[in-house]
Amino acid sequence: MKKKNIKSLEKIGYTKEIPKGEDVNEYESINLKNVNGQTTTLFRKRRTDHDQNNINDFTNSWKIFNSYLPCFFFFACLHLMT
Repeated sequence: MKKKNIKSLEKIGYTKEIPKGEDVNEYESINLKNVNGQTTTLFRKRRTDHDQNNINDFTNSWKIFNSYLPCFFFFACLHLMT
């Protein structure tokens, strides 16, 4: 893999080594193979569920969904009448 691509992965949080004192199980790893067949392993700290899913309140989404329902039923009935 090109150094440019490795630098791009490092920008999004991958490192070549796990910091000392850190738990190995808290890191995900990817293995990259370059043209010569050499393998490089990069590590990134796993995200917690809170980081991955930052949506805690669906109230606003539910209100928007419900606001479209009358329009849908109106057009469905209009279509059935024709």
